[in-house]
Amino acid sequence: MLVLLTATLASVGCSKTDQPREESSASEKQATETPSTSDSSTSVLARLRKGGLILAFRHFQTDQSQTDTYDRGTHTGTWDDCDQQRNLSAEGRATATKVGETIRGLEIPIASVITSPMCRTRESANLAFGNATISEDLVGRGAAKEQALVSLMTPARTGEEHAGNRVLMTHGDNLIAITDLTKKQVVEGCALVIEPGDGEFKVVAVVRPEDWAPMAKRTTR
Repeated sequence: MLVLLTATLASVGCSKTDQPREESSASEKQATETPSTSDSSTSVLARLRKGGLILAFRHFQTDQSQTDTYDRGTHTGTWDDCDQQRNLSAEGRATATKVGETIRGLEIPIASVITSPMCRTRESANLAFGNATISEDLVGRGAAKEQALVSLMTPARTGEEHAGNRVLMTHGDNLIAITDLTKKQVVEGCALVIEPGDGEFKVVAVVRPEDWAPMAKRTTR
């Protein structure tokens, strides 16, 4: 079920960098979330078709028997050694391909795709959307990384209000750090539909991988 939210993020607070984390304390963010009564999946689709929004994805499903051998928050150097990372599973690859096909079928315009340099995010972006620009702003922890991620959602930086939507392919902890969403909400393969602004942004909806196909079915009735 597509989760509709109204969440305005005014700023990004300081974060703890001395230990790995999947969730940030609510006190570290200035955000409020309430269920939206005005939005629907149909209106979200209409807005996506107009362009100017951000689709911030967590990478697709991964092989849980694998682990990263280095810490994303402190690693420097190349990210090309996929044998040292947790990678997409067969399910994740199939889901990425299917979601990309469905989004194209829904005629949602994509102006640009930017991805974390890790193997699972790059493969997710390439399978779903084709070529992607790599940015280290989409991996790592800390206040500077959180601000860098938010800056990628700023209209002045994107310049794509009329060209389509911007896709960001990143990680669960990065998305959790700048919102009040939880790990259970930010599942692998989900997309946050974000309305960008200057210095703030609004999470309009959280779309899980299985939500795209029903959205397509509604439009063909």
